[in-house]
Amino acid sequence: MSDRRVTTVEKILLNLGLNPKKLIALEGKGRVLVNKDVELDLDQTRSINRRVEIVVEQIRPKFFMGIPHLFSGFQLPHQKGDRIYLENVKFGVGSSYLDLKSRAILDKIVIFLKNNPYIYFEVQGHVCCTPKYFLDAIDKDTKERKLSYNRAKAVYRYLVMRKIDPSRMTFKGFGNQFPIGKEPELDRRVELVITKC
Repeated sequence: MSDRRVTTVEKILLNLGLNPKKLIALEGKGRVLVNKDVELDLDQTRSINRRVEIVVEQIRPKFFMGIPHLFSGFQLPHQKGDRIYLENVKFGVGSSYLDLKSRAILDKIVIFLKNNPYIYFEVQGHVCCTPKYFLDAIDKDTKERKLSYNRAKAVYRYLVMRKIDPSRMTFKGFGNQFPIGKEPELDRRVELVITKC
């Protein structure tokens, strides 16, 4: 009987679209012996024993480029300090302009953020290819040496425009202080750093 119950639940999960590879172990436990002299409510004990348990093991996703706490997208569960590298939000050299493709990527992030309103974060802008004696690069549109700040601000303002509560987020530019240590273009980036979840 216990094996048939497990098989029935397995069929239901597979019909709902669960990947069969996600089912690691299926096991019927058989009869649970009950001491009639000790149990106060024998019917209730028996009804509790007629069950199927599903044990869910959540595996933390791999880090982006092997860098601890750096992810290429939101992958729950997250913890404070996790960094979401906006891999496909691209900026031109010397630009803080968000093109249409980048806005489409941010629109997907907006959906996630609206569905998970408990996540708070800081938008952090970065630059590449700037000599160490300059803390930031020049934004070719504003002519100010605030390119990383302007990139973070552009993402922040877009999220606000798409109705993400401004009280959930802040923004800051970090210039060239925190290179990823790979190809220089990877440093021309914006990250969302989780401050509360």
